[in-house]
Amino acid sequence: MLFEHVQIALEALSRHPLRNGLSMLGIVIAVAAVITLVALGVSTRAEIDAQIQALGSNQVIVTPGPQPAGPGAGSRIVLTGADAYAIEQEVAGIAVAAATIGTKVQVIAGGRNHVTTLQGAGASYLEARGWRMAEGRMPTLEEQRLGARVGVLGSTVAERLFGGQPPLGLQLRVGRVPIEVIGVLASRGSNSAAAEDQNDLIITPLTTARQRLVGHHPAISDSVDFIVASIREDANVETVKAQIRDVMKQRHRLAPAAEDAFRILGMTEQLEFRMAAAERLNQLLVAIASVSLLVGGVGIMNVMLISVTERTREIGLRRAMGARRRDVLAQILVEAAALSVIGGAIGVLIAFAASSALSALAGMPITLDAGIGAFALLFSGGIGVAFGFYPAWRASVQEPIEALRHE
Repeated sequence: MLFEHVQIALEALSRHPLRNGLSMLGIVIAVAAVITLVALGVSTRAEIDAQIQALGSNQVIVTPGPQPAGPGAGSRIVLTGADAYAIEQEVAGIAVAAATIGTKVQVIAGGRNHVTTLQGAGASYLEARGWRMAEGRMPTLEEQRLGARVGVLGSTVAERLFGGQPPLGLQLRVGRVPIEVIGVLASRGSNSAAAEDQNDLIITPLTTARQRLVGHHPAISDSVDFIVASIREDANVETVKAQIRDVMKQRHRLAPAAEDAFRILGMTEQLEFRMAAAERLNQLLVAIASVSLLVGGVGIMNVMLISVTERTREIGLRRAMGARRRDVLAQILVEAAALSVIGGAIGVLIAFAASSALSALAGMPITLDAGIGAFALLFSGGIGVAFGFYPAWRASVQEPIEALRHE
């Protein structure tokens, strides 16, 4: 009986292909959008997880806190290089701490230009970040002191500006300032839309960045944007954070019970916050896309009501020849489910194509497994049954004689 119901349903749907195609459009759009967004969310979480594993949990970053509000709140604190030195010397669990300035800049080499992140950093920056050199060297202490016009490139910047050409000894310009390339960092992390590319940066001596490229706080010559610190392997992260908090409050004359005027975050925490934000956005987009399922369900209900009205005499004839109410109910439900499943199948195919396109554009793998597609087909079939029940019920309760008299 099920096979016969499916055969009859497909024959009925083939009579009005344009009308049925338009009615399933909502299901097609909803299934394609939801599957693509779910796959994008899963891939984003996997990408950030990989970056968390690459970074490890032995780094903390200190930044100024938000501007205090309310009367008597005081002013926003300014971090300095002396703060970094105090953290390194006074916190037992810290291996090294590096004061850093960061900003977006345009770099030019030959006929190529690229917008990247400039970081003016102290000599211990690489050790604090746990980074390695692929070739060349970091600026020396003398170059740091003199503000030499030298820089170290991330692998992404080296590739964008110089291609396969060895960049050591070559020059690029940051704005109007010439910078000699003295090193290239080893590649770390991956390029993706899910998180910032760790290799897309240029590092110069802190003095060079402050005096020639970025500038500094007008009242404090030693000001920096943030401090990166590396925690010793045998130290407890939370204990180290508490000690850093004590040192910072003491240096900036804040009461022990006062609200922190700065932030102390682990590198993994930053990525976890980014993951949480991306996941919330993805959930919102999925919820919005899911509204199309309701729209598609209403469209299916509408077209099935029209179909039942057009086939009233046919239904009456089937009832007069012995068909039971449940047979009529099952037939209309199967038609509604078939219409929805066909729309779901088209949506799955579109989702696979869209995921492939997004994967190429985003530069990260976006994969769909068969389980997601199967669930989408089952769910769309359920939508068809749910919204097709009322038209099916209306068809099943018609009296044969009244149905046969219908014009």
